[in-house]
Amino acid sequence: MGQCSVPKMRTKKEPATHSLHNGLVLNRKENFLSTYVVERQIGQGSMATVSVVRKKLTRSPLTQASGIPEDIPMNGPRRFSSFGSRGSSLNSSQCSSLSSYNPGAYTLSKSSRSRKFAMKTIYTNRINKNLVNEIRNEINVLRQLDHPNIIQLLEVYEYRKRIYLLMELCEGGPLQIKLYTEAQTCHIMGQILRALVYLHEQNIVHRDIKMENIVLENFIDEYPTVKLIDFGLSQVYTCSEKLRAVCGTIYTLAPEVITGEGYTAKVDMWATGVLMYLMISNEFPFLTNEFELQDEVKKKRFMEGKFFFQLPDLVKCVERSTDINH
Repeated sequence: MGQCSVPKMRTKKEPATHSLHNGLVLNRKENFLSTYVVERQIGQGSMATVSVVRKKLTRSPLTQASGIPEDIPMNGPRRFSSFGSRGSSLNSSQCSSLSSYNPGAYTLSKSSRSRKFAMKTIYTNRINKNLVNEIRNEINVLRQLDHPNIIQLLEVYEYRKRIYLLMELCEGGPLQIKLYTEAQTCHIMGQILRALVYLHEQNIVHRDIKMENIVLENFIDEYPTVKLIDFGLSQVYTCSEKLRAVCGTIYTLAPEVITGEGYTAKVDMWATGVLMYLMISNEFPFLTNEFELQDEVKKKRFMEGKFFFQLPDLVKCVERSTDINH
């Protein structure tokens, strides 16, 4: 969740358009480990971790009576030491139950048990109240959204000062800052713009569009499916309303966010244009860090919208993006 050093000001929120997905997100007051198994951890920070998880196998009354371990692998018994208490070996009654093991007695289909999810674990005792509010804001916004290019929130768990967010898994990682072909740029930008059109139709502005908040569904496809993530700074708004909270990430920040005169959902479009320029030139078009705002010349040019690109760079971008709008 990128954010400027200027303190944020919250404006009054209004309820967004209802979505069918809103009623499908489960909210549980329990430990997610009662339902899911962690396969591996793919990210770790001071306040949160991200893991790949899969759903535990559930048993029919027949298998429960037989004493078969709850999470036995579907392709046959393995890791025998995990079946006994505290890692001990199997006892005689457990061995006899394995001899009558019937994979068909488990209720999950093959597709269900093989599907993997991303589980984000937030340690609420390690973060301040403002960040907790951002997380709850993100949950409330994602509940309302259902779009193929926006990350889908599936379940929410709260247990012992932790919030667990179960989401669809995107294994390709964030959009990398590098040189992309014109065709790749068109393909990716089209998806981002469709997500933003949908988002703005719900009267929601994202306010933190950046490369790190666009993730790839996988890392194999040359023309991947991408999804918009991180709605912690998003805001519900009305058409006549101007937002004033100074927030976002400096290299995609629009000038009107800093002026204090108010801004609209168009700041998302500014940020998207920055991403497009970055993808076809591999260079930042405007600011790159907050320290540049201390340079009065750069700050004035940024605030007034006066920019001077080097001619070779500009020509290169034009040549690479001839048909970007087609």
